[in-house]
Amino acid sequence: MSGRGRRFVVDGMLGSTARKLRLYGFDALYFADAPDGEMLRMAGARTLLTADRALAAAAGRRRLPVLLLAGGDDAERVGEVFKFVGHAPRLDPSLSRCASCNGELAAAEGAGAPPKVLDSHDEFFRCTACGRIYWEGGHWLKLEAFDRRVRSLMGMEAYGLADGTWMVRTARDAIAGYLKEGRRPSPRSVPAFAKASRGVFVSIKSYPSGELRGCIGRPMPDSALVDSLVDSAMDSATADPRFRPVTAEELAASTVEVSALTEPVPVTAEKPLDYRKEIVVGRDGLMLQWEMGAGLLLPQVAVEEGWDVDDFLSYVCMKAGAPPDRWLSGGVKLFRFGAEVFYEVSPGGEVRRKSLDR
Repeated sequence: MSGRGRRFVVDGMLGSTARKLRLYGFDALYFADAPDGEMLRMAGARTLLTADRALAAAAGRRRLPVLLLAGGDDAERVGEVFKFVGHAPRLDPSLSRCASCNGELAAAEGAGAPPKVLDSHDEFFRCTACGRIYWEGGHWLKLEAFDRRVRSLMGMEAYGLADGTWMVRTARDAIAGYLKEGRRPSPRSVPAFAKASRGVFVSIKSYPSGELRGCIGRPMPDSALVDSLVDSAMDSATADPRFRPVTAEELAASTVEVSALTEPVPVTAEKPLDYRKEIVVGRDGLMLQWEMGAGLLLPQVAVEEGWDVDDFLSYVCMKAGAPPDRWLSGGVKLFRFGAEVFYEVSPGGEVRRKSLDR
């Protein structure tokens, strides 16, 4: 098994980050309580990853390879490592290392795995050093969700066109099935990426006018993407309070658009005016909460309407039922999120990725 290029030695403050890097295939030694001198000695043959500014400075003075990871969470730190090494490897269990001991993994029989796992999986990997066994279980779905956040933070796409096409087709099929049979449909084949938790919105638009006909979603990653997608699709057609329910005939003359969201994160600023510095039109969607309610606008809305940041903030206030300048008076909670958007060119036709550039 090959490592993923550069080797690391990781200080005691970054144990969780070291485990994530190992799962990406990086050779990452980790010591919870090694003295600084020992860390510097090992940095002669490995790049030192540290959250300790003094240790990073000491390595710099000795001209040792070092990367300071002083802030952020694991996703931000892993993203910084990817930038440092110049590539962002895809998750691949056959190229991973043991998260516990950093040993290499090798294909193996499932001996030692729980009986239920043996019944549902046929591919296993065992650490050649400590003997721990791995398979693509629930932990792997969580890791894939983590990977999408890393790539979102790096401005990279988490989903390919085939993934987006599956999402749009599944949304359309869910609407059509519900309108025909009056019950929640269940997709027959669900790819692995759709089993991970993810927020999603589904929009229905009249064709060719592009007039909105329904739009509802789940902004938080509380359920598997496939479940949020099916529920949001049905609701966008039948439960959007702004519109009467969509009929089967209307669906046949409408396009479907799916927005797969990153998890909303708080927008922080010393004073409300500074919100404008933290928001990028075309990158961010906005969600605002105040004492009387909440509202959300997808990132493509600001692009399509030609809004600047001030407009965007005003309109999300109005979407929440607040005065347009409510964001300036404080006492609100503002969140931003990203989205990858896929849409039908014509009803049931070709699916494309929507550009969010201005």
